[in-house]
Amino acid sequence: MKKNIMLLFLLVFLGKNALAQQQSLKYVDHFWYSAFELEGKEIRKKEARAFFEKNCPSVMPLFRKSRNTEIWAYVAGGAGGFLIGWELDNMVTGKFKTGAFAGFGLVAVGLILENSSKKGYVKVVDMYNKNCQNNNQLSLNWGVTQSNNIGFYMNF
Repeated sequence: MKKNIMLLFLLVFLGKNALAQQQSLKYVDHFWYSAFELEGKEIRKKEARAFFEKNCPSVMPLFRKSRNTEIWAYVAGGAGGFLIGWELDNMVTGKFKTGAFAGFGLVAVGLILENSSKKGYVKVVDMYNKNCQNNNQLSLNWGVTQSNNIGFYMNF
């Protein structure tokens, strides 16, 4: 009898971590691109969007906002780079025109928007890890069960 009770306790307390299926998610920022990492495997933003839609819809508005901000950052940075390149021959000779100044301004706006989108992605991951991550808590209790009997019962 003592062996059975000890075996039950060992199974419950050792199996507690085995049954809790937690999917760790983090945001990884590389030099040329950024991505999400799910359980050690890097996933694209398209896959991350599908993951959030399925597992945690409450973070989707912030994810969409961050993604749109990132797209506008690429647009502003690309247009700014084009304007700088267009006026490159004038800049070499020392004649700065308004296109060059506008290009530098657009690149600066693009960098600011990119930084804002990265902060948004970090908030998305924090919200997921705080609110939506599957935290199954197993507990073994002694007392009155749901069928009005006295004994051990487990909540998970």
